[in-house]
Amino acid sequence: MKHSSVLFLVIFISCVQHKNVDLVKNKWARLDTAGIYAFIQSADSTKRSGTGNAVSLQIIGTLWPGTDKIDSSANASDMLSTTIQEDLYASGLQDYLPRNSVGYIKVNLQKFLMKRYLNDRHFSIFIKNKYSPDSLLRDSAMLAATTLFSKIYIFTPEQGISEYEKTNGGDTGWRKFLTENPLPYKIECRLKPDYLNRNAFDSTEKMLATRFPQAEIIPGFLREILHGQVVINAEALFSYKFN
Repeated sequence: MKHSSVLFLVIFISCVQHKNVDLVKNKWARLDTAGIYAFIQSADSTKRSGTGNAVSLQIIGTLWPGTDKIDSSANASDMLSTTIQEDLYASGLQDYLPRNSVGYIKVNLQKFLMKRYLNDRHFSIFIKNKYSPDSLLRDSAMLAATTLFSKIYIFTPEQGISEYEKTNGGDTGWRKFLTENPLPYKIECRLKPDYLNRNAFDSTEKMLATRFPQAEIIPGFLREILHGQVVINAEALFSYKFN
């Protein structure tokens, strides 16, 4: 799909059959490389997309490896959170599905997570002691010169506070209890696609630790995925309707 997010797998009610469609053994058409598949049950038109058209989704459940039963329990459905559905909506499904169609969407969660976190900010560097805006600019330029990163974001403590208040509905309550800004200077880095593998990720993390010995360096969630610490061998299933 156009956008980097997309998710889910096969899942539907506890039985294998759903309106005479075998959702476990059915042949699915791949929509994109992020593990999204579709089965079009019926369509009034082969024409795609169009202003005002909307895809509505309904969670069915989860299909675990080695089983042909769809898990529609609350726990399985919780894993397919509202956030994941929003990512799926944002992926541009309407560009791939026929108008006035109904059917099913299946998402491979592991592939989805990989695709999602490839576009995250992979390293956050918090610098607390003896730092200045000039130092922030100098160090961000140094990181850019390594050619490892596609994006580098810098934040002074003042910018950090503004961002915090903005994302928290303008909340300034903290000012009643603190007389000084508690936030450090921060640099956030996004690796280039060529370096999104375990060896390159680990090498970059060591380089940052060497160049910023006094800083706190927090790697993004992608680290756990690359190291195999997060494995979701499951598929999520949704029914869909495209008006």
